[in-house]
Amino acid sequence: MRSRRIPDFGLFGQVLLIVLFMQGYFAARTIVEDDGIDARANARSILDFEAAIGLDFERAWNSFILDHDVLSSLATVVYVWGYWVSVLAALVFLWFRRRSTYRVLRDALALSAVIGIGFFLLFPVAPPRALDGFTDTVYGGAGGPGRDPPGGTNAFAAFPSYHVGWPAVAGIAVAMTTRRPSFRLLALLPAALLALTVIVTANHYVVDIIGGVVICVLCLWTSITAEKRLSWRAGASRLRPRHA
Repeated sequence: MRSRRIPDFGLFGQVLLIVLFMQGYFAARTIVEDDGIDARANARSILDFEAAIGLDFERAWNSFILDHDVLSSLATVVYVWGYWVSVLAALVFLWFRRRSTYRVLRDALALSAVIGIGFFLLFPVAPPRALDGFTDTVYGGAGGPGRDPPGGTNAFAAFPSYHVGWPAVAGIAVAMTTRRPSFRLLALLPAALLALTVIVTANHYVVDIIGGVVICVLCLWTSITAEKRLSWRAGASRLRPRHA
């Protein structure tokens, strides 16, 4: 009996699958936008909650970066490029290094995307750049959504932050393939840098980061568990005696 695992369809098939997945994900994000009233109210609730527990760093860090042009430019570069480069690089690396871990990461990203869309629909949150007192250093603008990124975006999908969550689980997946501490730290570096840049550029809250990482790690754990079960079933079927 063969395993019921979905076939990989080769590298080209995986590239096509990822492209279609990302197109569907961002298309779904754009249809859950609201008029911004609830999103801004939810954003202020997050800021109030962070203030109550001492995690309201966003305004101070955003103000600091505005006074340092070089740091602001570096933060913008990391924000724009670090996200996609880290995730796609991890997928490519794992495809060639360890196919089972590639599937684990791919499935975790897909599962977290579905969960994220649910949050965007039920709990829209405006990013800090949409509130007074913040300046978006990436797309420009103060006290408003600013200029949307090329291709459009959902201006009220700040929570959870997959801008950090996806690179985090991508780094964890890559780190799982080695025992070298230096390589593991290098794999997790993009997520750490992005966690800093999404705050200083006024695009996410601290709670967004925590929520995004927690959701993505749980999805990664679920994907690992499913992969182990499929591997066990495949091994058991090969060991099962065949009857004449």
